[in-house]
Amino acid sequence: MTNDVTVKRKSKDSVFVKFFSYIENVKKLYEEFHPEITDLKEEDIQVQTLDSAIVNTIYNDLGFIVKDRYVVLVEAQSTWNPNMALRMLFYISETYRRYLVDTQQSEHSTTKVKLPKPELYVIYTGEQEKPNEISFSEEFFGGSSEIELKIKE
Repeated sequence: MTNDVTVKRKSKDSVFVKFFSYIENVKKLYEEFHPEITDLKEEDIQVQTLDSAIVNTIYNDLGFIVKDRYVVLVEAQSTWNPNMALRMLFYISETYRRYLVDTQQSEHSTTKVKLPKPELYVIYTGEQEKPNEISFSEEFFGGSSEIELKIKE
């Protein structure tokens, strides 16, 4: 009989999602990313995590908007996923789509829509070597692509 204990990945994901369902924890995380910001209040943050409670659709670990200026997406990974940049592209697209609906803007308007600046992060807790930054064009097209998306670790 072995005493090795492993935590199921889904359980780890659930703990992360549950922990960041509390706005005070989201605020603390953003302050870790941006220690230079000293005046952030909980009411400056609007959680916008994509979920699929009813239908099987796209969902992510954590998404939030800060002061209507930044949209922040965070994924927790214990196993390295080489498709993370593609997944983030899907997440940011859906987050912006919902943002336009929420702010009553349209991509078909003759005036340019106002979008919060994206910040994309992966919190990786595994053992495998990984880059400090993930580039969509590097990962999928050897750096030569008209589409670029960068994710910080």
